[in-house]
Amino acid sequence: MAAPALDCLRENFRQARMVAIARRNVQKILEGGPWFDDFLTGDDRHWHSFWDLVREIRQLNPDLTIIMPNSIRSTLPLWLAGAKRRIGYRRGGRGLLLSGGPEPRRQNGRFLPLPMEEYYLGLCQWLALPIPAVRKPRLYIPAEVQQQGDELLNHYGITPADRLIGLNPGASFGSSKCWPVEHFAQTAELLQQQLDAKIILFAGPAEHDIARSIVSLSKARIIDTSPDNVGPLAAQTPD
Repeated sequence: MAAPALDCLRENFRQARMVAIARRNVQKILEGGPWFDDFLTGDDRHWHSFWDLVREIRQLNPDLTIIMPNSIRSTLPLWLAGAKRRIGYRRGGRGLLLSGGPEPRRQNGRFLPLPMEEYYLGLCQWLALPIPAVRKPRLYIPAEVQQQGDELLNHYGITPADRLIGLNPGASFGSSKCWPVEHFAQTAELLQQQLDAKIILFAGPAEHDIARSIVSLSKARIIDTSPDNVGPLAAQTPD
């Protein structure tokens, strides 16, 4: 959902060196795109890696930083490193750590949710940058990853003629953030019955138990990918 904002930044800062601070799993998503010249690994889960990141940012000495996450945690390393212009949404009690940025939209005093594409573009608008006319989220897939994705589909017995629907339980932030497994199981059944589709369940190592529960509860024939590294299947996302 951040792709239109990244397109806007790249278009307006063509001569700039753009560096993304991101965790390794996010870097894998971004590195095939045209936006960034380099990456810093934003692993702040331990104090030593947190201070390593602060030192790397200080050495980088960026002229402008755009902070897309809303957390203090994402802003603090930039502030400690003395980054010059730190632009982000003024929310979550981190306003003093920022150099500038928009206030989130509110209605009757409450935060007004927006589509994430529009939310991220709000940072570009605050910087008075021209907004691109085409706002289509995109992933850029290297050829070798495309080939790996093709091989995985073949491994799962999926052909180009099949109608394929993916389900993602998304338990990275804990089971309390998830849709109940029973709902996933029933949804898989309905999709298979009504659309004659093959159902593939995307799940990482942390979601193995949830994936297994969904498969066991559903009457649908579900392809469970949790034992495998299925990152290359992103290459099979239709345009």
